[in-house]
Amino acid sequence: MKLTLGTPPVEVYGVYDTGSELVWTQCAPCPSCTVLKFPMFDPFKSRTYNKIYCNSVQCNEYFVSCSPQSLCAYYYFYYDSSITSGVIASDIASFISTDGEIRIKDFLFGCGHNDHLRFSDGNIMGIIGFDQGPLSLVSQIGNRFGGRRFTQCLVSPYVDNHIAGTINFGANIEAFGGRVVTTPLITRQSTPHYFVILKGVSVGNNFLPFNPTQQQSEGYMMLDSGTPSTLLPLELYNMLVQELRLQVGEESIEYHLEYTRSICFRSTQFPQGPILTFHFEGADVELMPSQTYFTIQEGVFCFGMHGVTQEPYVFGNLAQSSLLIRFDLDRRTISFQPTDCTKL
Repeated sequence: MKLTLGTPPVEVYGVYDTGSELVWTQCAPCPSCTVLKFPMFDPFKSRTYNKIYCNSVQCNEYFVSCSPQSLCAYYYFYYDSSITSGVIASDIASFISTDGEIRIKDFLFGCGHNDHLRFSDGNIMGIIGFDQGPLSLVSQIGNRFGGRRFTQCLVSPYVDNHIAGTINFGANIEAFGGRVVTTPLITRQSTPHYFVILKGVSVGNNFLPFNPTQQQSEGYMMLDSGTPSTLLPLELYNMLVQELRLQVGEESIEYHLEYTRSICFRSTQFPQGPILTFHFEGADVELMPSQTYFTIQEGVFCFGMHGVTQEPYVFGNLAQSSLLIRFDLDRRTISFQPTDCTKL
């Protein structure tokens, strides 16, 4: 996602992330940061840049750290071991929407002076946090679009990588036509993440409950666009893999990837099935093979889900691709609609 910061404006390219709050970018000076293909934001060159001091209202309300220069400081650690640390500042932010340019004065963001991005290829300068926390982009935009709601449509990784996904603020998902299913947005333990209730997963017509060996018949899933894989309770995942092996009918192998083992299949063509259905409360969401498998080499297709022994359980961005998803923070709902995101 692209936005601009400062005066004169500097383009910032960040990962759209519904699983975190802070909007941050690498800032000069940053001698140990990931090497970028674009000029990083230099606060000394922006006429509208403002430092946030430790004794300010903003710092006392959202942060507790303080730099040696008495500036409001932050430190973030991500699931993939990426880190960022720096200072909180404010400046003018702007981005392009379907309604034209949107400008936000006194936009609070993280200016990272010590960052390590494991996911960056040199094009990514930071993270665009989109959860429900007060510092996220959607929260700082507020009600200027008639309410706190937005839609996302993530493009499948199997189409032209020059085609971008879309994010619309205030959009009405029903206006796009087609079948829409809706599930409640759950508030949990005062966390700002987007949680929904999952009752189970069907492989074809075979239903697998969320937690088959315990009385807990349903559980919480977090929608996180920043996590590639879907993370499921280990027992559910093991049953899912067992059922996949039966239904796919191809040779299965295990690959040791960077963080975990993945179940993979050898095949001369992309897997044709089965369809997986995630049974959220009041909303059945079907996932096609292009939303559940990824390719690691020619003829080898790996299952894009993993089993974990503890929360959070995550509905990741591969599963979210080719779905128009509306997050309505006012009505406390999340809606899903199968969509060719390349045509929006």
